[in-house]
Amino acid sequence: MTARSTPAPRGSALEAGQTRRAGDAGNDAIPEYTTSALPETACPRCGVIDTPVIGPGSGPHHASARCPQCGAWLRWLSGYTPQEQAARREQARQGALASRPPSVRQLDCLSALGCSAPMSSMLSASITISAILQARRGGER
Repeated sequence: MTARSTPAPRGSALEAGQTRRAGDAGNDAIPEYTTSALPETACPRCGVIDTPVIGPGSGPHHASARCPQCGAWLRWLSGYTPQEQAARREQARQGALASRPPSVRQLDCLSALGCSAPMSSMLSASITISAILQARRGGER
C-alpha cells in the first residue's frame, strides 16, 4: 500500500514549494505533503494566477487549496495519491457489481457466446464474458 499525505496542521498553511513532514503535524505514520504537486490556479475572487497554498481540511476533507493572495478556498485536496484513488475506485466498482444481479444485456451476451452457466452477479457475469472473449482472441492469433 502506498503512503498517504498530510496537510499542515489545522489553522496553518504551506507556501508554494514548502513541505510539511509527518512529525510536524504530530502524526509520524503519515508522510510528507508538498505543494509542488499543485498546478497554478486562477483565483475566482481576486484573479491572481499562482500555486495555491495548502490550508486545513474540514470534516471529511483532507486539506484545502487556497489562494496565496486573498486566502479564498479553491478546492478540496485528497489525502490519497492518484494510484490509491484509482485502486479505491476500482474496489468500490467491484463491490457494486458483486451486489447486483446480472443485467439482461450480460445474460444475452453470455447466451450469444454459448455460456449457459448460471451467474449470481454482474461481477461474475462480467468476469466470465471477459474470460470467454480473451480466450477467443488468444485462439485467433
